[in-house]
Amino acid sequence: MKSIRVAACVFAFAVAASSAARADALSDGAGDLGAAIAAMSNCTAIANEIVARKVPPGHARALALEEANAAQTDPTKKIAIDPVHATYRQWMQAEVQKLAACGHAFVPAEAKAEATLTRLDAMKLSDADGTKIPAVIDRWHTARETLVAAIGKLSDDRMVQHYVHQALLAEFLK
Repeated sequence: MKSIRVAACVFAFAVAASSAARADALSDGAGDLGAAIAAMSNCTAIANEIVARKVPPGHARALALEEANAAQTDPTKKIAIDPVHATYRQWMQAEVQKLAACGHAFVPAEAKAEATLTRLDAMKLSDADGTKIPAVIDRWHTARETLVAAIGKLSDDRMVQHYVHQALLAEFLK
């Protein structure tokens, strides 16, 4: 009789431990996906901000003139350039740094989220979990699609592409 009680206690403890581990896994999974969603949303906002700011007309020519002026040793032969181009270039360089930093944070969060999705896919979900987790996964998919669209828009303008291509290659397209 005592061995039956011990076995029942061990079984109850195992079930409780399994339930606790399952709850932890689901909580961690939602947290991992939430972190990836936050990173993607941040990168999307930066990309959209870059796209929203229009390149000043004649910017390609201004960049070429800046390069020629830098190579010119005679100050009297330097060509005047509208300061709007220098302002835009400095702003864009700062935005590209933010985009690169965001991509640097996004890649590990995305890898962790992918691993979490694989782990969650292998679990049998209860009815309650079966509604919560898919909602988070749907938000993750939506955030991912929105980021892909925002990154794609960065290629619409050749001058924007000129500034962002290195950051995209280095951080997002590894």
